[in-house]
Amino acid sequence: MKLGLIGAGPWGRNYIKTIAALPELALSAVASRNPETRALVGPGCAVTSDWRELAQDKGLDGVIIAAPPALHAEMASACLERGLPVLVEKPLAMEPASANELLALARRKKGFALVDHIYLFHPAYAELRNRARRLGPPALISAAVGNKGPFRPDARTLWDYGPHDVALCLDFLGEKPKAVEAKFRPQKQGELIDMRLDFSQGLQARLCVGNGMQKRESMFCVRWRDVALTLDDQGPRALVLSKLDQYGKPKDEGEEIAVEKALPLTKAVEAFASAIKAKSKDLSSLELGAAVVDILARCEAQK
Repeated sequence: MKLGLIGAGPWGRNYIKTIAALPELALSAVASRNPETRALVGPGCAVTSDWRELAQDKGLDGVIIAAPPALHAEMASACLERGLPVLVEKPLAMEPASANELLALARRKKGFALVDHIYLFHPAYAELRNRARRLGPPALISAAVGNKGPFRPDARTLWDYGPHDVALCLDFLGEKPKAVEAKFRPQKQGELIDMRLDFSQGLQARLCVGNGMQKRESMFCVRWRDVALTLDDQGPRALVLSKLDQYGKPKDEGEEIAVEKALPLTKAVEAFASAIKAKSKDLSSLELGAAVVDILARCEAQK
């Protein structure tokens, strides 16, 4: 299967390595203005500085977009217009109108697009969802994702980190929030954003995201009355089941749950390849991506 890649920055290079490790896939073309790109790919991979040229390549089976967020919608639209399946990095777009136009185009063209909300492809999240089915409706969701930096000129903090936990909440609950609230807290460097999403039946998701944290964090916790499941991508245990006391606090260190040893990006690329092979027209990932953009815009309007 021949794939194209738009963008060879830090995350784009992760895609280059991931594709190289999957023998059933081949990176056939890369669009990048970085002069070092040629040295990162094999001799059979074409390199161009014009992403529009890549989007017109009739020899590709699909395209991955790892460019600056402000360009995602335009690039994905160009690929879908050509009938090319597309895997696009988060956020899908920087405003709801662009995301909705992209969704409408995909429906009209009967195309396929997958949005790489990376934690949705985490093996620990797959196991968390599996175990949650036996525990009934949750009582609370809490999450935190961020780091000390980066301070990107091309991505506002909310749009850099916010898509992660919002996507997890929407995917896990299978519904959109009835109300959203956001509080922006400037730090000495960067900022933190506290978000509250109100769902049906009184369920709340309380999220903290930003580039003003003291260290890298990536935690997603779902609580029930007496137990909690916690995904911690930065800790030594990726998924933990904890028993809670009457105050909702863990009684002990909890039980580590075994999960598949696979990188989320590998799982995302494999899912994209499987969808291409099956000629999938499933737009649920694109619909989720558009919903995430809408929620982030509603939060940003409160700044």
